[in-house]
Amino acid sequence: MINFSNPLSEYLYLKKNIDSKIKEVLKSNNYILGPQVEKFENNFAKINNSKYCVGVSSGTDALIIALQSLNIGMGDYVLVPSHTAMATVSAIVEVGAKPVFIDINDEFNLDENRIPKKLNKKVKAIITVHLYGNPCNMDSILKLCKKNKLKIIEDCSQAHLAEFNMKKVGNFGDIACFSFYPTKNLSAIGDAGAIITNSAKYYKNCKLIREYGWKRKNYSIRDGSNKRLDEMQAAILNIKIKKLNLFTNKRIKIARFYSKQIKNDNIILPKLNSKKKHVFHLFVIKIKNNLRNKFIEKLKKNNINPGIHYLLPNHKQIPYKKYENASLNVTNMISPQILSIPIYPLLKKNVQKKIVNILNSIK
Repeated sequence: MINFSNPLSEYLYLKKNIDSKIKEVLKSNNYILGPQVEKFENNFAKINNSKYCVGVSSGTDALIIALQSLNIGMGDYVLVPSHTAMATVSAIVEVGAKPVFIDINDEFNLDENRIPKKLNKKVKAIITVHLYGNPCNMDSILKLCKKNKLKIIEDCSQAHLAEFNMKKVGNFGDIACFSFYPTKNLSAIGDAGAIITNSAKYYKNCKLIREYGWKRKNYSIRDGSNKRLDEMQAAILNIKIKKLNLFTNKRIKIARFYSKQIKNDNIILPKLNSKKKHVFHLFVIKIKNNLRNKFIEKLKKNNINPGIHYLLPNHKQIPYKKYENASLNVTNMISPQILSIPIYPLLKKNVQKKIVNILNSIK
C-alpha cells in the first residue's frame, strides 16, 4: 500500500549513516543535552537564518514553551485557526489560555481579514500556522499584530524551509515552533521538536523552561519541566538535515507534476502564490459534489492510501466545543472535501503517474 507519507523510505535511504550514528551515540554514554543536541541547534538555526535554536521533545512542547516564554497563560486569549493539527490548540489550553478560532482562506491558512473582528483586551497573541507547508500572508498579519500589540508565534511544524517574500518562515514573529514527527519534512524517528527566535530574551526563557527552570543543574530560577530533545533524535536529525534541501526540492517537483497533470472537474487543486515557497508537507486537494468517499474507495482499490487532514476541525472536537467558534464557514465547508494524496521525497515517478491516472479517471 502506498501511503500519503512514508517515513520508512527515508530511513532505508539513509540506513547506513543512521545505524552508524545510533551506535556512536550509544557508545558515547552521553544521552541528554550533549554534543548532538548542540550541533543540531546550531545547524537548524543556521539553515533557518535565525540567531537561536532550542531543541525540545516535540512540536507540541515547542508551542507550550513558546507560550510560556511569552508569559501567555490563565485568562489570556490566543487567536488560532481551527483547521490545524490538534497540537496547536491543545498547547494553548495546556498553559491555561483560551483559543479564539479564526476562519481560513482558500489557501487553507488563517484569513487575516478576520482578525480585527476577533480582537479584544484579552487577546494577547496569535499562532500563525503555515499549514501543509504553505506560508501565511505574513505582511498583513505583521501589520495587524503590531497595531494591536499582539505577540506572534509561528507554527512551522509542516513548513521547514518555506518562505514568504523570499524570507524563511520562523523569522516573522517573536518565536517559531517546529515538529520533527516521523512524517514531517525534516523528521526524527520518534517525537522531537525545536524553537527558533531572534530574541536573546525569549531564547533564554525557552532554555530554562525546557529543563525545570534550571540555571544550573538542580537550581531553578523559574517554573519549567522536562521537555528536552534527546541525543539520539538529535543525532538522526543531524544526518537528515543535510538532505533537507534535496528532499524539499523533490516534494516541490512532485507537487508541480500533480498540479500540471491532474485534470478532473471534480478536483480543486492547491492554490499557489508567487510570493510563497510552498514546501508541500502535504498535497491537499478538494473533492467537489460529495464524491470524496468514491475517490478514496477507488484509490484504495489500487493500493493507494490517501489521508484526511483534518477530518474533524478543532472547534468540533469535544474538548474545544466550549470555546467561541462563530463564523467558521470556510473551515466547516472544506472539512468534507479535503483529501491528502501521497507526496514524499522518495515517491517513485511511476507511482505518481498511477495516482494521477486514477484521479483523472473518476467521474
